Formats: sequence, C-alpha cells, structure tokens
Amino acid sequence: MNIVNKNWLLILGIFIVIIVLSGAVFYEKLTEQREIPSPQDERAFQQTEALFGQEVERPTATSSLKTYRNGQFGFEFQYPNGWTFHENTFYSPFSEFNLVGASPEENGRPNPIASPLLINIVTPDFADRAMISKKNLGATIGDFTVGGVRGKRYEYVFEGVSKISIDLPFWEYRLLLSVDKEYEDVFNQILSSFKFLY
Repeated sequence: MNIVNKNWLLILGIFIVIIVLSGAVFYEKLTEQREIPSPQDERAFQQTEALFGQEVERPTATSSLKTYRNGQFGFEFQYPNGWTFHENTFYSPFSEFNLVGASPEENGRPNPIASPLLINIVTPDFADRAMISKKNLGATIGDFTVGGVRGKRYEYVFEGVSKISIDLPFWEYRLLLSVDKEYEDVFNQILSSFKFLY
C-alpha cells in the first residue's frame, strides 16, 4: 500500500473517531438530567426556586409533587414525583423553548421525537399549521382555560396514539401543551397547577 493510501486511511480513521465521539457527547447532553438537592428550609427553597428553569422539590406533608418554575418565560406548574422535565432537548426554528417530560418508565431519559408530554413555545405560524393538521386528523375541539388564559383544546389520534393538546396565546408566541392520552391524569395535575408569573 502506498503512502497516499495510508494517509487517507489515517485521515478517514480519525474522522470516524471524531464522529463517534461527537455522537456520544450529543447523546449524553440529550439525556442528562439535572440533579437539584431538596431544600432544607424556606430560604434555601426560595433561592433555589429563583433560579431559571430549575426543577425543585417543594416538601409538603400531603403529596410528593415537584414544582417546575421557569423565570425566563414566566410560568410554573406542579407534577408528580418520578417524572422529569428536560429543557430544549431538540432544535426547531419554530420553537423558542421546549420542555420534554419523561415518564417514570423512561427512567429520566426524555424522547424528544415522541415525548409523552411536551410544553413548547412556538411561532404563531407553526401553531396555526399544527392546528390545521389536528383538524385534518379529525380532532375534537373545544375552549379551554389554563392559568386564567383562554385557548383551545384538541383531542385526536396521531400515528395510532391518542393525544390531547392545548393551544394558548403567549405574548408574540403560542404555548402548546400536549400529552399522550394515557398520561392524562399527570397532564390534568399540571394544568390545574399551571400559573403564569407575569
């Protein structure tokens, strides 16, 4: 084998190693879960809760709920222990911010392609196209209010999975909250505790 072929093989080998390592780093970033210590007193809780977009555990005597608070976009909600939420797990030019919920069965590893629960702040044109798609799927449509904000509720079947989606106005964007119907009880917990902070 001549020197030119050996050099090309070496370059190709290095290139493959770089791609594999980049993929491993990307996968690790995609699936990492933030660990946040439980607060020991109210002052520590308030300091932790003030952080942008953190999952914090608010101790209560009656439940094992966690509170997700997002200071940048001004909302919070409670959800059952065992679920985890992961920020911006996928990129889309239409999504300003996305929050993917991972069920206890997923062991804290979110599936951004087919997540069972998604909160997505999107451009109005994307939300309008999504609304048309849901209508084309034969969605049942009704009015719905979340945190004092009126929007639309859609129930439909997509690729064999029953889904529920809520579409709310959100400043210059739209807030889409969606769930696989099998997790409707978790979704209802989130919707009933959902608060807009501004």
